[in-house]
Amino acid sequence: MKLTKGTTLQIRGADGTEIRCDGGQLWLTEAGDPNDYFLEGRESHRVRTHGVVVIEALCDAHVEIHRLPPKHPLWIGGIVKTSAEPT
Repeated sequence: MKLTKGTTLQIRGADGTEIRCDGGQLWLTEAGDPNDYFLEGRESHRVRTHGVVVIEALCDAHVEIHRLPPKHPLWIGGIVKTSAEPT
């Protein structure tokens, strides 16, 4: 999916999901993880927590989100919000 600069996505229950940057630059953070991650080029990140993940396009970017099989049988999640900051 294409994201314009300043656009954010929030994903809930994303444990095990792979987030891949296929162009541009992305910033992401996971609830419960003290680290921030920056992706560009063909870099990817596998979500390790079950909380909310926030992704922001630092410039126009393309992101792919691959849901991997859930580790927990009651897993439900999805993209819950998108927003774009005026440029």
